[in-house]
Amino acid sequence: MVGNAVEGQAAWAFTQSTSGILIALMSPFLGAMADAGGKRKPYIFAFQLLLGLGCAALWWGLSRPPRSHRAISAAVVLATVGAEMSIVFNNAQLPHIVRPERMGWLSGFGWGLGYCGGLIALVHGVGRERPAAVRPGSQGLPRSSGLSGRPRPCGSPCS
Repeated sequence: MVGNAVEGQAAWAFTQSTSGILIALMSPFLGAMADAGGKRKPYIFAFQLLLGLGCAALWWGLSRPPRSHRAISAAVVLATVGAEMSIVFNNAQLPHIVRPERMGWLSGFGWGLGYCGGLIALVHGVGRERPAAVRPGSQGLPRSSGLSGRPRPCGSPCS
């Protein structure tokens, strides 16, 4: 996309730095606003819309080389800021849905479920793209896992 690895790493670092600075500047103010009360779901929706627009904009990133890395960087910044700001408003809802002593558990549980969902999507995507990569014995999945890599006939026992 950029031309060489050094320029690509520099462009990615600039993109992530820009996102981080914007998040650091916006989070305290939006967090205070969210904690003060009022409607939070419209803000969650608006920031999720920014996330969706940023992700959708990535679709056109390759259609305009060689300078499309700027458009890709802008889309990644938009998506990252949208995601992180919606998390600010999500977190502000925790005190209203769970007792204070359970907030950490609920937050961690939700975070963990998100990671599990991401792993499931990753395995599904890799399995569709490269079926051999998710077979037992390849890519670190031991054959002793009980997964044969072959489909079973309908009605056969799981063990």
